[in-house]
Amino acid sequence: MDSIPRTEHRETKSVQCRWGVVGTHRIAQNFVRALMRVPGAKLAGICSRSREKGQAFLRSVDGAECVVYSTLDELCSSSGIDAVYIASPTKLHKDHCIAALEGGKAVLCEKPLAASGAEAREIAAAAQAANRFCMEAMWMRFSPLIQEAKRMVEAGSLGEVHFLRAEAGYAKQGEMLDRERKPGEGRGALLAFGVYAISLAHYILGKPDAISGAVLRISDDAGEDAFSASLRYGQNCLAVVSAHQTATLSNEATIVGEDGFIVVDSPFIGPSQMRVFSPHWRSPARGRVHRMVRQALARLMPARFPPANALCAEADAGLRGEALELMECVSDGRTQSDVMPLEASIEILDMIDAIRGSARV
Repeated sequence: MDSIPRTEHRETKSVQCRWGVVGTHRIAQNFVRALMRVPGAKLAGICSRSREKGQAFLRSVDGAECVVYSTLDELCSSSGIDAVYIASPTKLHKDHCIAALEGGKAVLCEKPLAASGAEAREIAAAAQAANRFCMEAMWMRFSPLIQEAKRMVEAGSLGEVHFLRAEAGYAKQGEMLDRERKPGEGRGALLAFGVYAISLAHYILGKPDAISGAVLRISDDAGEDAFSASLRYGQNCLAVVSAHQTATLSNEATIVGEDGFIVVDSPFIGPSQMRVFSPHWRSPARGRVHRMVRQALARLMPARFPPANALCAEADAGLRGEALELMECVSDGRTQSDVMPLEASIEILDMIDAIRGSARV
């Protein structure tokens, strides 16, 4: 098994950061648990409309020393907070980001950065006016495996890339599905899951030359149940991105070049394994006998012995990576991330707006 270096093994100077968290949903819990493994990071505040929910959140993440704030203004005006992680509903992202930036805080906002490209531009303008760091929390981009896939593509290890496929979908039911379908309230499949697939295509291939798509929704003003879009890059490359919120898809991603291909295993949004099929791949298993032994072990104990052509990493490495990115950028005096710049977030939301505009209902 060949492992990508863990996020915390990156060579970093000692950086201290006191974090405030807005929201108490599951993604906020996952982020805080990952944050506690980032050297120099400290959970200092949690903002919840309900003090009881805030206290329950702290118990779930062992954050006993953390302050519970009942309003965003209280958290943003606190001198004990350096950075704010925003995990509120998407419809509130713009207002919450701008409030935190105007409060002098660095901002890490859960994906999608906003509900539209226009809202994302307002956030970017506020970040520039405040001269503060702001980044979309697209943790997938900070996975060591996704970053290695990008490195391999740029290095030509797959030859010229001709095709990319990414699909993200998890079935929702009952009240959760009703909320996502509610006009003006839910995100729909495009913003909830599709943003991952589109962000991956943008990260690997850049901004497309042409976009076309189709959506499924129960009414014209409801959030999308599903979508599929084709993104064209020049005359030789096509990306197909899809998402669904009433069916569970493969949640894999594939990048195909003329000399080989990569499969990012499920869930590609936070992968723990990526398989490489390329003659340029330097397998860690040397020799025919060694490969046969590894293949046999992989069949018997797949958790301990992935296939000989696999790269592995911890599934939550992306969550730690995005927190560390903010801390390092702020320490260096930078207001933008090279991995997830605001311009990329704006372009991705413009792509989502374009899919909605071109889609056949």
